[in-house]
Amino acid sequence: FILAGHETTARALGWTLHLLSRQPEYLARLQAEADAFDVSQPRWADNLPWTRAVLEETMRLFPPAPTMARTALADDEVGGQKIKAGATVIISPWILQRHKLLWDQPDAFKPERFLPESRKSIDRYAYIPFSAGPRVCIGAAFAIQEAMIALAAILRVAEVEAVTAVEPRPVHQITLRSSQPMRLRLRARRKPA
Repeated sequence: FILAGHETTARALGWTLHLLSRQPEYLARLQAEADAFDVSQPRWADNLPWTRAVLEETMRLFPPAPTMARTALADDEVGGQKIKAGATVIISPWILQRHKLLWDQPDAFKPERFLPESRKSIDRYAYIPFSAGPRVCIGAAFAIQEAMIALAAILRVAEVEAVTAVEPRPVHQITLRSSQPMRLRLRARRKPA
C-alpha cells in the first residue's frame, strides 16, 4: 500500500511544483492556505480547497499512471469496436483527461475546475487518475491527503521558482515522469511580520 503509492504521489507533487513555479497567482493562493493550515483540526482538508484543486488539476494534466490495462470479462462493443472476452483493453487517463469533448480548454491549467462548487459538473468517468469502478486505487483517499499535507507543508516554508523556461517533456515509464530532471529552486519564504 505505502510502496505502491510512494512514487505516484511523489510524481504528482513534482508536476504540481513545476506548474506552480509557472503560475504565481495559484502559488500565492496555496501559500495563503498553507499559512492557515492546521492538520489537528478535524475537518482540516475543508480549509485547503485550492490545494486540493491544484493537485487534482495537475493529476488531470499529468496523471501519475497515464495508462492502465484491463481484461475484458465478456464480449462487448465500444464505439463500434468489437472486443472479445479475454482481450486486453488499454485505458488512458492521459488521453481521456485531455479530451476536447470532455473538457473546456483541455490543455490549460485551470484548478478552479476542481473547486467544490465546480467539481460536481465533472463526469465521474472523465477524470480517473486512480482508475474507477471495482479496480479503483485502494489508496486514492490516502494519496490525496498525503499530497495535500506535503504540499501545504512545503509551501508554508518555501518559495518555488522555475530555473529554466524550458518545459519538461513527459514520458511514460510505468509512471509519468519528465524525460530530464525538472529544475526548480526552493527558497525559504520571508513571511510578512
